[in-house]
Amino acid sequence: MATTTEADRLRAAIRETVAARGRGDLDERRFDRRMAELTVDLYRAAAAERLAPDETIRLQHHVIQNHLRLNRSVLRDADQEAVSLFLTDRRLLLLRCVHAPTQALTADHRDGTAFEEAALAEVRETRRRAGRRWGEAAAGAVIVAVALLFGRYLAVTGPLLLALGAAGVAHALLFPTRWLEVVGATGEPPIIIPAVGTRSGRALARALAEVPGGSSPSRAMPAGTPETP
Repeated sequence: MATTTEADRLRAAIRETVAARGRGDLDERRFDRRMAELTVDLYRAAAAERLAPDETIRLQHHVIQNHLRLNRSVLRDADQEAVSLFLTDRRLLLLRCVHAPTQALTADHRDGTAFEEAALAEVRETRRRAGRRWGEAAAGAVIVAVALLFGRYLAVTGPLLLALGAAGVAHALLFPTRWLEVVGATGEPPIIIPAVGTRSGRALARALAEVPGGSSPSRAMPAGTPETP
């Protein structure tokens, strides 16, 4: 008989939460809060399965970002990218998954979760980066264009779409996104840590700066912005 792990228990809880929303037992606010809690717990359990028996998690950093695709209806919920990072005394481990807000996550190959890690002994450098949110600006501009072109047919939603799109463009251009790149072994792509301005992001950046080879992080504005920092 297969042993039920903590990750398996959390996957079942996520499935039940999604089903409860479908039945109308949970409103959007309670559903979002419950899913956020379960997702963090699931990612922590999935990360723990990859650690050595005597290895413990020192710091963790969790980010959920929206991904609005231009080939979708602007009224449809955008995909979300869930990113969790865990720092131990031996490695930095990242879990990442792009999913629909109502998707039951599994934190494995079934939902396309990607795992990345860097051994702290191999960290050569950390780089602070910043860049404009061009994808968000483009999505906002499309929403504005739709509101202007079809405003006469959208008496109620037209002004709302126009305000939403304009706010998106302004936010994208006035508030650059900031992230940290952790450069590990030669030839390996860096691990990207988003939202380093948050409390957990700052704590993780400070801890990585203390790693031999990762001190004195550089600050630069790159020519281009990664697709999903």
